Amino acid sequence: MMPRNTIHGVSPDREASQLQFLHRQLCVTPPAVSPASVNLRGRTAIVTGANVGLGLECSRQLMELGLSRLILAVRDEAKGQAAREDLTEGVRTFNIDVWKLDMSSYGSIMAFAERCKALPALDVVVLNAGVAKATLDLNPSTGHDEVVQVNYLSTALLTLLLLPIVQSKAQAQRPGRIVVVNSETAAWAAFKERSERPLLPAFDQPGFFDRQDRYYTSKLLGQLFLAELAKRVPPSVAVVNAVNPGLCYGSALHRDANSGIAGALLAAFKRAIGRSTAVGARTLTDAAANHGEETHGQYLGDCKLKPMAPLVYTEEGQKVAGVLWEETMAELSFAHVQAIITQLSHQRRIDARGIGRACALAYAAEGAAGAVMADINLGAAEITAAESRVRAAHPSFRAVAVQVNVADQASVEELVRRAVDEFGRIDYALNCAGVGVESEAEVCETDVDEFDRFLQVNVRGMLLATRQLSAAMKLQEPRPIRSSSGGQRGASRGVIVNMGSCSSYVATPRMVQYTTSKYAVLGLTRNAALDNAQHGIRVNCLCPSWVDTPMVQRAVEGAPQLQRLIEGAVPMGRIAQPEEISDAVIFLSSPRSSYVTGTGFIIDGGTTLTSKV
Repeated sequence: MMPRNTIHGVSPDREASQLQFLHRQLCVTPPAVSPASVNLRGRTAIVTGANVGLGLECSRQLMELGLSRLILAVRDEAKGQAAREDLTEGVRTFNIDVWKLDMSSYGSIMAFAERCKALPALDVVVLNAGVAKATLDLNPSTGHDEVVQVNYLSTALLTLLLLPIVQSKAQAQRPGRIVVVNSETAAWAAFKERSERPLLPAFDQPGFFDRQDRYYTSKLLGQLFLAELAKRVPPSVAVVNAVNPGLCYGSALHRDANSGIAGALLAAFKRAIGRSTAVGARTLTDAAANHGEETHGQYLGDCKLKPMAPLVYTEEGQKVAGVLWEETMAELSFAHVQAIITQLSHQRRIDARGIGRACALAYAAEGAAGAVMADINLGAAEITAAESRVRAAHPSFRAVAVQVNVADQASVEELVRRAVDEFGRIDYALNCAGVGVESEAEVCETDVDEFDRFLQVNVRGMLLATRQLSAAMKLQEPRPIRSSSGGQRGASRGVIVNMGSCSSYVATPRMVQYTTSKYAVLGLTRNAALDNAQHGIRVNCLCPSWVDTPMVQRAVEGAPQLQRLIEGAVPMGRIAQPEEISDAVIFLSSPRSSYVTGTGFIIDGGTTLTSKV
């Protein structure tokens, strides 16, 4: 089951209720973004569907925040020029361009993205263009239903094409922003097509079309796509989020569906409970100008993080999202979108796998309320944070990515301070940052500088982290550990797990720097456990043998003899998977190990049972 991502006390099911919808429409007014708190001077923004309604009002609000350049992306350039005149009337000279963009045409989208490559800067993109149709209308070029074409497929294409452009041209220190206008109606979609394979062609069949549900479903597809995108592209590339402006009057969204009695009733309903486009546009402006990486792959409403449609958080939804992603990549393959995703997801992913990632995802899946992902490579931490949000079981899970150099005292102190500031306390900590052998040598040939590097990272780094975590946990209120028999198993102020190695117990030929550092980690852990026992803080050392991680892969590449050693050393005949280590970490963190402290927990497939190491 995927997480029930309750945010601000609101579950997906509650957020999806029509009672909550009416409450939001009648009782909640999104706040305006103040120029006193946000200054967009020096920034460039693109707003699509900008000649009327939400797009026009969002453009106006971005200008009021000091935006230096605005590009109105419109299907009808004459209407775009009229919008430009409206925006510049009575104000200072402003740099506004009108660019043609037809979201019904892949060719137009490709040409638009190509034109964006020539921009000196691009910081914010608001993808607002959308349609609703009263009848099934197949796009003459693609053959797809026009609602799915514009609201989903074309929007996905433009998002993917703009990602590397925004990454390279954002002027501020923080990443650029792509905001996709979505809708709360995604939660109301019947989505009758979900079981069809292939999925996308099902939307082109007359038997599935329903004027209302088709619009709802197009927005649900956008949420499913965003969840998949966030798994693959870190927020360091660009923060991509979705925003719900609420039901607004004065928008041209239903211009093609306003005919007849149904159209008249909809118009009356919008006028009765709808927001003005100026008020609704505040949510777009907020999503574009406020917040940070925590909104990557997320959904906002009323200027707050909100849960997406309930389906997104279910096992069924995850499976459908995977199918949708694969079919979308195939549909858009002419634009080489898979190459874009591969480039963006791997350029900073060197160590976004391995033991640390597996343990972070395990903590999330086991119900942790939040986690700080720390790595010397911020991109790796961001990827793991994004993945953990998808895996989380806790209803209001939060993940924060932080860059840290464990060998630097100030950096470690800032990391622990940030964690306490974010979550109030630290209940579990895993210290697994370290370096591995990339060139083997006998002790008489050992590079002294290389030896010092191992001591700095693997030993000093472990000391600094354990020291600072112990100090923070010592100040926390103890939490009682309940016994299954009804009594108590003591109380805990926190748990620290340090990553050692089976090399903490046995020597490995031609690896004196690594063996020395891991022996030291075990000794450090035991002493920390002894000192911390009186404070209700447990400290243990996990000692795995070879694990299928990038560090081991690099070590094998640099030392062919090491590969032969590994193959002959493990009685179980294979090396461990990262998830097998994370299972042990969860045990050492859990109440089931409440009487375990100061141990070196060996998990090595029997490696230390032999003399072959």
